[in-house]
Amino acid sequence: MRLFRPFHAPFARGAAIAALVAAQLATVGCYRYTDVPVSSLHPGADVRARLTAVAVDRLRDGGNGVGRLIEDFSVTGRVSRLPSDSLVLDVAFAQPDATSRGPSMLASVALARGDLRSTELRRIDRGRTTLTVAAIGAAAVAFAVFAVNRGGRSLGTIPPPGGPTETRIPFGVRLAIP
Repeated sequence: MRLFRPFHAPFARGAAIAALVAAQLATVGCYRYTDVPVSSLHPGADVRARLTAVAVDRLRDGGNGVGRLIEDFSVTGRVSRLPSDSLVLDVAFAQPDATSRGPSMLASVALARGDLRSTELRRIDRGRTTLTVAAIGAAAVAFAVFAVNRGGRSLGTIPPPGGPTETRIPFGVRLAIP
């Protein structure tokens, strides 16, 4: 007795695959950012610093290459130091290389506390992580059940019994090999 009836209509199979892909894409972020004050940060914490427009202009026009690390008025990195009047982040970037992807390097970005609109701490989202792992596991089980129910056959036509045409040599012909 089969556990599940295999999909016969192509649109039903496509709809099921599309639903699985949509569910997976909706749950992919295992991390989330929460607003925290700068005073609660500690060295080694992964943060995203939201910058003021004046700070973005100053960093982009600085000429030391820090401007290319800014994305949408924010800088994402790891807290290196926390002096009383600023925040120093270590921001990872890849050094371009013509033959391969270069090693990741760190750039220290010093930000005055007046240049910060907000700081966000990166934390793992246990609910989304659990949901993502469960969705991947359910998809693996569904595909395994589908394969077992199909008996390992492809979705194409079933070949006629008997196999390929056989070529036989008649018994009356004898070859003498010296």
